[in-house]
Amino acid sequence: MRAGTLRRALGWRARKAPPRLFATLGRDLAGVFLLSVALTGIVSLSTIFVPIYDMILFDRVMTTGGMETLVVLSIVCVIGVAIGAFVDWVRASAFLVMGERFARRLSVPALAAALKASLAGESSSAAQAMRDLGELRSFAIGNAPSVPLDLLWTPLLIALLFAMHPLYGVYAMLCAVALLVLGIANDAATRAPLMHANDVAAFASNEVSAAFRHHEAIEGLGMLPALARRWQRQHSAALDVLGAATRRVRAFAAAGQVGRIGMQGGLMAIGALLVLRHEATPGSMMAANLVLGQVLHPFDRAVSGWRQWAFALAAWRRLRTLLERHHDAAPRAAEAARGAPGLVVERLHFEVPGRERPPLADVSFELAPGEVLGVIGPSAAGKSTLARLLVGLATPHSGTILLDGVPLTAWDPEELGRLIGYVPQDVQLLDGTLADNIGRMQDAPADAVITAAKKADVHEMIGRLPHGYNTRLDGAGYALSGGQKQRVALARALFGKPRLLVLDEANSSLDHVGEQSLVRAITNAKADGAMVVVVAHRPAVLRVADKILALRDGRVEHYGTRSEVMSLMARPAAAAVGGPVPRLVKT
Repeated sequence: MRAGTLRRALGWRARKAPPRLFATLGRDLAGVFLLSVALTGIVSLSTIFVPIYDMILFDRVMTTGGMETLVVLSIVCVIGVAIGAFVDWVRASAFLVMGERFARRLSVPALAAALKASLAGESSSAAQAMRDLGELRSFAIGNAPSVPLDLLWTPLLIALLFAMHPLYGVYAMLCAVALLVLGIANDAATRAPLMHANDVAAFASNEVSAAFRHHEAIEGLGMLPALARRWQRQHSAALDVLGAATRRVRAFAAAGQVGRIGMQGGLMAIGALLVLRHEATPGSMMAANLVLGQVLHPFDRAVSGWRQWAFALAAWRRLRTLLERHHDAAPRAAEAARGAPGLVVERLHFEVPGRERPPLADVSFELAPGEVLGVIGPSAAGKSTLARLLVGLATPHSGTILLDGVPLTAWDPEELGRLIGYVPQDVQLLDGTLADNIGRMQDAPADAVITAAKKADVHEMIGRLPHGYNTRLDGAGYALSGGQKQRVALARALFGKPRLLVLDEANSSLDHVGEQSLVRAITNAKADGAMVVVVAHRPAVLRVADKILALRDGRVEHYGTRSEVMSLMARPAAAAVGGPVPRLVKT
C-alpha cells in the first residue's frame, strides 16, 4: 500500500518538517503545561494545612483548651485538604490532556515516518516507532512528569521551614542536596545498562516479529526450534542486562527511602534540641517534620522513578530521530498546477548505498494518455526499481519524473494517490475486509468499490466468498490464494479511475483466465485515457503494449514501439558476430 494512501486513510493532508511539527506540538502543550505548573503550586500550598494544624494544635489548643478554636481549625484544615485533593485531580486530568494531545499530534507523522523507514528497509525502526509512541503516551499520563513540577515549588516549602527556624531550613536544603546527589548517581549507574537492555529487547522482539511474517517457511523447513533458541539467547541477554540495571535502580530507590526516613528522624532530633533550648515550640517541631517530608518527597520519587524517565527519554530520542530522517523538506501544494497531460521520465538515475552499479542509470521515456508501456528485461535489470520510482516509493538521485507536467515530488500525497494505481510485485493486503482493501482503506461508497472490482473482473469471485465484500482478510479471516490476491490488488489499483497505472509482474500468480482478465483491464484502462506501465514477460500481456522499454543492467537497451523493439530483439546477428546491438530511442 502506498504511503500517500495510508496518509489519506488517516486523514492527514499536510506534510510538516520536524522543526515545524515540534514547534506546533510545543504550542499545543504550552498552555496545559503552564496550567499544570499553577495547579502544582496550589497542591503544594494545600500540603501545609496539616503541618500548620498540628503546630497550632500543639502550641495553642492543647495549652489553652479552646474547643471552639479546635473546631474552626479542623474545619479549615479539612476544607484546605479537600481543595488540594480536588486540584490534584484536576492536575492529573491536565497531564492526561497533555498525553492525549501529544499522542494525537505525533501519531500520524510518526506512522508516516515509520512507513517511509519501512520502505527504506528499516522495518525494525518502523515497528519501534509505534512502541515508542505508546511508551511516551503512558509516561505522559503517569505520575513521573509531575515530579519536576513539584520540585519547582520546593523553595516555597523550604522558605516556610526557614520561617519556623533557620536551622530547619538549612537542614532541609542539605537533605535535598543529598537526595539530588543520590539521583545523579542513580542516573550515572543505571542509564547505560537500561538503554542497552531496552535496545537488545527491542532488537529481539523486532527480529522474531519479522520472522513470523514468514511462518510457512518456518514451519515447512523446521526452523522453529532454531528460531526459538536464537530468540531465547537474545532475550536472555536482554534480561541479564535489565536485571542488573533494575537491581541497581531498586538499590538506589531503597537508599532514598531509608535516607528520607532517617532525615526526618534527624529533624526531630534537631527540633527536640531547639525545644529544650527554648528556641522552638513542640508544635513547630511536629510541623517542620511534616513539611520536610513534603520537601523530600519529590526527590525520593525522582530517585525511585528514574527508570520511567530513562525509557521515556530514550523513546523520545528514537522517535525524534525517525521524524528528522524521514520527512519532506517542504510542504507540497494541495492541488498541483498541471501542464501537458502525460508521463515524462528524463535521465532517471537511482543509486543504492553499497552497490557498485546503480539499479537505474540515464533512463528516459515518454507516455501519452491512452498508451501502454511494456517494461522488459532480465533479472536485476531495474524493472521493479523503475516501478517504485514511478509511484513515489523512492526518490531518484537525479533526473525528473513529470506527471501531467508536474514533478512527482511536487504532488500532494493525497492528490497523487488519486492519480496513481499500483500493483507491486509482492502483493500485500491489509487486515480488514475485501471492501476496505479495494477502497484503499477509505470510507468508500459501495458502488465505487464494486465498479473497481468489476473492472478487475473479480466481482463474481468475491460474490462466491463466505461474506462477499465483507470477507475479512486478517489472521482469523479468509485466506486468499496468490492469484486471488493479485486480482484484488488490481481492483485496488483501478479504484477511483487513476491516470497512471503501474503493474509490476501483476500476472505472476495468475492462471490463463486471470491473465485474460488482466489484459481486459489494461485495455479498458487504456480506452479510458489512462497511462499504463506494465512490467511483464508473458506475450499475452505485452501484446496490448504500444511501446516497449527494454532494460539491461539498469540502462535502456531498447525503447520504441512494440513492433520496432520486438523486431530489433529478434535479430541475433549482431550478438552472434560480437557487434553492438542496435538501440532505438524514440520520443
